[in-house]
Amino acid sequence: MFLKRDGLKHQIAIIFVLIGVVALGACSQNPLYQSLTEQEMGVQQAADAATALIIFDNQLDQQASYIVDATGRVHIKFTEQVSFVDYNRVVEQMRSDANIRSVYAEQSGSEVCPLNQ
Repeated sequence: MFLKRDGLKHQIAIIFVLIGVVALGACSQNPLYQSLTEQEMGVQQAADAATALIIFDNQLDQQASYIVDATGRVHIKFTEQVSFVDYNRVVEQMRSDANIRSVYAEQSGSEVCPLNQ
């Protein structure tokens, strides 16, 4: 009886290990989980720093959230409380910054300013 129960525990443990290996393999194929090169990290960090500075200088740090990819592209979302004038000023400042490759900006789920390449 103990032999059968121990054998079952062993089989269950093997199944969990295999599931873990498969899950980790799937994650490693996802580009979001791949390591960035030093150059990509530098580009991303420079764009992130420029974006943060612009947002803080315009006192919109509580009304905007953003993500920066490894190529320096910024996707930023503004809350409804941000006026069109403020929104436009910040997006133009971001687009004129040499460290930011392009800006995709939206407010309330709608793109207000077209994508700048």
